[in-house]
Amino acid sequence: SLEEKSELVKELRNVTSIGTEVIKEQKAQQTKEQKLASRRAKAAEKQEKVSKFVSSDIYQSLCNLLGYDLKQKIKFLKLNSQWISVKIPESIEPENFKFDFLTYDIEAYLDHNKTFVPYQFGLYHPKLGYKSFYGKNCVKLAFDYIFNFQWETQKIIFYAHNGGKFDTIFLLRELYKREVQNIHSLKDKNNAFFSLQFNFNGYDFKFLDSFKLMPYGLDKLLKDFNINVSGLVGKVPFNHDWMSEKTLFYKGELPFWLKGKEKILSDNGISLNPFSIQKYCEFYNRVDCEGLHLLIKQFFSRIVTDFKLNLTHCVTLPQLSMELFRAKWLENSKTIRLLSNRH
Repeated sequence: SLEEKSELVKELRNVTSIGTEVIKEQKAQQTKEQKLASRRAKAAEKQEKVSKFVSSDIYQSLCNLLGYDLKQKIKFLKLNSQWISVKIPESIEPENFKFDFLTYDIEAYLDHNKTFVPYQFGLYHPKLGYKSFYGKNCVKLAFDYIFNFQWETQKIIFYAHNGGKFDTIFLLRELYKREVQNIHSLKDKNNAFFSLQFNFNGYDFKFLDSFKLMPYGLDKLLKDFNINVSGLVGKVPFNHDWMSEKTLFYKGELPFWLKGKEKILSDNGISLNPFSIQKYCEFYNRVDCEGLHLLIKQFFSRIVTDFKLNLTHCVTLPQLSMELFRAKWLENSKTIRLLSNRH
């Protein structure tokens, strides 16, 4: 009958609808499984790439450049599908902490072409004492000393405060003149160097900028950390605009900008009559170099005292902060998430 046919059509439509839904679910399940299999394959591929990268010469060179010791354990954290290597900081007791490095400082004047001309290069190390190289060839004389000295260790580290924007430029000029090969440098977005590294005569030389660890002026830092050099806390006065090629070896009356500072000079063995600008420059530079050395040593010693971690391989404050966070507060199972640039 017509009613029976109508019922059969309805039932057929229901069966067809159910069959369509079943097929859709099966396809969705297959798609989900395919996506999951694809993700697993990609993850395995990434892990294989990580394993190959760790055993590559590039990774080894990168670790050497950053100061990472390959003999220490390296772990990997997943950062928004990107793998990054993390050096686990060395745990150390304060009484066992040792950190060997030198500090340096370069003074320069502006010539008539508005070009900086270096005239004073100072080096400081507690065992070696203070070394001064004076004159327009001071950078050359300093590198003659550095390259010919018999160092006790293979890795030699130098710090200059705010050296990335100033001192490093003079270093590079001299290194290029000497045709030193394979110079590795790291710069920030403002083109300021925070690491300069090269090998010469079997030694690994690394020049770092302490301003990247302590982003304040040296005078303020010396006062905040109460660093005392020759009975002084902070930098000594200096008028850089007064310096020129003509005044480089000045001897005579006390310059106007040192009036009222006679006691500082006499207490540190600087003659007032006649006054020698070279002697004063060496005194000024020595206070900076020696003060910076004490400052850096105290900075890392406080980290060791408070957290029992050796973070002397860190070259910037963000790197130091992140490694401290990973070592003390980040569990191995946690993932570091990148924040989107939302306002």
